[in-house]
Amino acid sequence: MVEHVVRAAKIAGKKVNPEDITKKAVETWGDPTGDGLIALMDESGIDLNLICMVDNAANEDG
Repeated sequence: MVEHVVRAAKIAGKKVNPEDITKKAVETWGDPTGDGLIALMDESGIDLNLICMVDNAANEDG
């Protein structure tokens, strides 16, 4: 997943360090209970969040 972020940054003309992106991802992307998301929503005044599952199983590219 981090490789997609690095690729998008390069396309946008941004210089990023993949190791820094990986460290940030490990620290922030995991939220198995959703508590982190709810805390961020509370801080931002967001009352509702919609989660939409997308199944790309038919996509041969991954």
